[in-house]
Amino acid sequence: MVAVLLMVLSAYLSFEVTQRVLLGELREVNAALSEAHMRAEQKVVNLSEQKLVTDRALADTRASLRVLSDSSSLKSDLLRMVSHDLRSPLSEIMGLTALMHDEVPANETKLARYLHLMEQSSQRMRDLLEGLLNLARVENGVMEPTWQTLDAGDLVYSIVTDFETRANSKGIVLKATVDELPM
Repeated sequence: MVAVLLMVLSAYLSFEVTQRVLLGELREVNAALSEAHMRAEQKVVNLSEQKLVTDRALADTRASLRVLSDSSSLKSDLLRMVSHDLRSPLSEIMGLTALMHDEVPANETKLARYLHLMEQSSQRMRDLLEGLLNLARVENGVMEPTWQTLDAGDLVYSIVTDFETRANSKGIVLKATVDELPM
């Protein structure tokens, strides 16, 4: 009987030791799981905060895009209206300048030169207005942009011609020299 008792006692002690070891391991696993759960909850909180910030930024961006789109539309409308409103008076000026040019006596070279400058300036202004209208058309998707080659020498000479009369009236002589550029 003592042997049975010893066996039961030994089994009980073995069970108690195993239970304590398992209970310790279970506590360690539980602590690790608890810590992992807290880190996961913190990540969820951080992600939620980041999502709120991202959602606010997205809403702000969408609002800015609406404002930008509205501003762009207003700018295009303004360009179109101003360009159209300026075309008629400019056409009248160009027509009157051409009539005056036809009426200038041959010996009035200075007056003929001034009228020629007025015609050139009016044509450049008309080209500028047409460019503004084309820009509005391109922005509205009505027209595709076209690329053109620009002669820089002609542009420089044109600018010098525009300012030459004013410069001469102040005793300033304007000169322009343009070297040929390789193509």
